[in-house]
Amino acid sequence: MLNTILSNIKESLLNIGVNQLNPMQQEVMENFESKNDLLLLAKTGSGKTIAFLLPILLKIKADSLSQTLIVAPTRELVLQIESVAKSLKSGLNIMSCYGGNPVKAELNKLLENPSVIISTPGRLCDHISRNYINLESLNVLVLDEYDKCLEFGFQDQLEFIIKHITSKSFKKILVSATEINNYPSFIKLNDLVTLNYFSEPPVDLTFYKIKTTESYLQSELSQLLLNFGKEKSIVFCNFRESVSKITSFLKSSGFSAVSYHGLLDQSERERSLMKFRNGTATVLVSTDLSSRGLDISELNHIVHTEFPDKEASFIHRNGRTARMNAKGNCYLLYKEEDVTIDYLEKFIAIAQPINLKLQNEIEIPEMETIYFSGGKRDKINKIDLVGFLIHSCRLMPEQIGLIQVNAEESFVAVKKSAVQLILQNGQQQKVKGKKLKIAIAK
Repeated sequence: MLNTILSNIKESLLNIGVNQLNPMQQEVMENFESKNDLLLLAKTGSGKTIAFLLPILLKIKADSLSQTLIVAPTRELVLQIESVAKSLKSGLNIMSCYGGNPVKAELNKLLENPSVIISTPGRLCDHISRNYINLESLNVLVLDEYDKCLEFGFQDQLEFIIKHITSKSFKKILVSATEINNYPSFIKLNDLVTLNYFSEPPVDLTFYKIKTTESYLQSELSQLLLNFGKEKSIVFCNFRESVSKITSFLKSSGFSAVSYHGLLDQSERERSLMKFRNGTATVLVSTDLSSRGLDISELNHIVHTEFPDKEASFIHRNGRTARMNAKGNCYLLYKEEDVTIDYLEKFIAIAQPINLKLQNEIEIPEMETIYFSGGKRDKINKIDLVGFLIHSCRLMPEQIGLIQVNAEESFVAVKKSAVQLILQNGQQQKVKGKKLKIAIAK
């Protein structure tokens, strides 16, 4: 049975650059067709999103009337799941809903009866209250990062959503990177099957330690980042104020660093992530907000300048690297007083001392991000922007990097050597018949 399933999804896997399923993903496939509800427990970066998306998309293609609802605690995770789902190229109607996105635009998509709806709890409750959403054909409900939904205070919203599902029967899949002990009664789990992959072999993560003081922390961090060259790193802090302070220091020192924390508005957070992903910035300075629910590839280094109270939060931070069998490095910039944190002592004990090579020159990223004042609402897509850059701005294809098209604006990563060509040749030209503002993204 599984071999038949695997042959059916081979093309979908190739679309996302995966040659074969890992054991966890295979077991989810094997258990999906049963009438039992599923609880999937696995570490960050183990491939949980693919594990639940693949059988869902196959089920919908086999039964055109079925529908899936995926609930996730943050806008970033919603967009990540949507991106993975669409990259599988199933041909299904897939949409996302989240706060900050225009309600009218989402309503127009909901009227098309999408097969898969991916939403944050608050926005989904809003659509249900307005009778904008019909879940009569719901076949599967996924609660991704279920533990975070509860931690963020979404229990009332989850109860509201489940009480308003009119489908007579539907399968529930709970997904978490943290062990779950209690389940609210309103979820009404049916003979729950737990797939626990927390006991999987440890990721290939090497710990290094640097003992420092508050006075020397920034200079030690600077020298450490200099040793990374152009490789990407996340620098974790406990507080927003610490994030702002370290980001300001790194920028003034010449590093390409961006901030990421909850006090930034949504557009600022998205722009920081976009620059980090496309190579414009090599350092993301963040609170624990980025420790889960973000898809950041090719990340080699995690740096702790402050340490969370709970070991689980520390582990989730480290899960940003060494993902999907890759290697990763974790650096502990600890002070004397940090050793009093219960869990930290054992990690300091296994961490290796590091001898930093004295570096003076910062390796500047090769890429720059260009802003365009038009997006999906102007019927602009990635192909339009590539054509514009090649034909109107005279760029070579190899000078163009990642492209992100939003509702009202777009961003393109280009080689820095191409920036002046774009600014000189593109300002008087039109994209899709519309003259756009073009500038270096700030």
